[in-house]
Amino acid sequence: MPPGTLPAYPPAPHCNTRGLTGLGAHTVDAMMNKGMIVNPDHMSQRGVDATLKLAEARHYSGVISPHGWMDPRNWPRIWALGGMAFPNSGNASAFVQEWRQYRPKRTPYFFGWAWGADLGGLAEQGLPPDANAPKVNYPFRSLDGSVTLDRQHTGDRTFDYNNDGVAHYGLYADWTDEVRNLGGQQIADDLLNGPEAYLQMWERAVGVPATHCLSRNGRIRAKGFAGIRLGMDDRTLLQSAGQPLTRTRAWTYCVEGAKASSAKKKKKRRASGGGTTAILTPEGKVALVATTAKGYRARGIHPGSVASLLRGHARRQGKGIWVARLGKTRVAYVVRGKRVRTVAIASREAKRRKALRAYLKLVPKSGFAPRGTLIASKASTKKITAKNSKSLVQTHDRGSNLFYCQIGL
Repeated sequence: MPPGTLPAYPPAPHCNTRGLTGLGAHTVDAMMNKGMIVNPDHMSQRGVDATLKLAEARHYSGVISPHGWMDPRNWPRIWALGGMAFPNSGNASAFVQEWRQYRPKRTPYFFGWAWGADLGGLAEQGLPPDANAPKVNYPFRSLDGSVTLDRQHTGDRTFDYNNDGVAHYGLYADWTDEVRNLGGQQIADDLLNGPEAYLQMWERAVGVPATHCLSRNGRIRAKGFAGIRLGMDDRTLLQSAGQPLTRTRAWTYCVEGAKASSAKKKKKRRASGGGTTAILTPEGKVALVATTAKGYRARGIHPGSVASLLRGHARRQGKGIWVARLGKTRVAYVVRGKRVRTVAIASREAKRRKALRAYLKLVPKSGFAPRGTLIASKASTKKITAKNSKSLVQTHDRGSNLFYCQIGL
């Protein structure tokens, strides 16, 4: 270019070496006050660090790195908050490599992966598969298996991803097939979990309590227990008991328990330990609350009690189920192997024998283990310094974005 056409800069770094200004910090705080999603992707490392410190001070989950422009070693801080972080959707091979390199082994929250196309003029569209990489075999099944897709047609043009890559947004279906071919079912599951993970992150941003274990002791009353009440709608249940471990018709919650004395015992307790479940009607109201936690009692009987104690306190209602009145509602005891395994209270919708048995069948026998603390990959925990910080785009797209990355944003 002729001299003077492009701006001249001194040696790097150039990207906002000051970090957040006072006005910038005020803006981030105001966004959190409104439950907005904060995206520090295009900030300098100093700006990213200052923004994450503000979010960490408030335990704010609504933070996202949606197309990998920040240094990925910041991502564990976002995951620890309950936010989301993932790379740009350039070449499928690079995307899968970055997933393998940075995916956390565990997070305290429901986990999902996603991608940001960012096709606003700066990001690279995905190239066709490498010569030695598996090809997209047409027709192929969508990630969830519900749709069969063939080569995409636009007018008189037929696109083949193996030759054209991501020629336009419609080819992202084909791109996800290559991603699955390269990364296997695990990355497909992570991508399918991405929308739910995003929604749960947004719930926490607007004040829904994060997943936590319920109290280990309590008296079961006619209206409910542990913050769960019969007749609650799903939104009220979220605000009262927090986000569940699983969220189908059965919302499951872990229950606080005694600490295991060894890793082996801890693993065994998590595999077979008790929990609490709210079973919802198809309309989204709590119809039954059940627990397998020994600390909860109804009419003096708790999970783990010998079944003989039910005589004189409850009447048998078919194989393995005993019932008794509890105020204006009904309490049910599920018996297995001469012991009470589950205690539940039922609303009017679940009182009748057939309905009660159907609702009790929805109570899961496992899956109550708490998720635990964050375990990040080794690659994402290496220390960031002023000299080695870089964006993920710079890492796999050297040179082509150098000018844009050096502009002070």
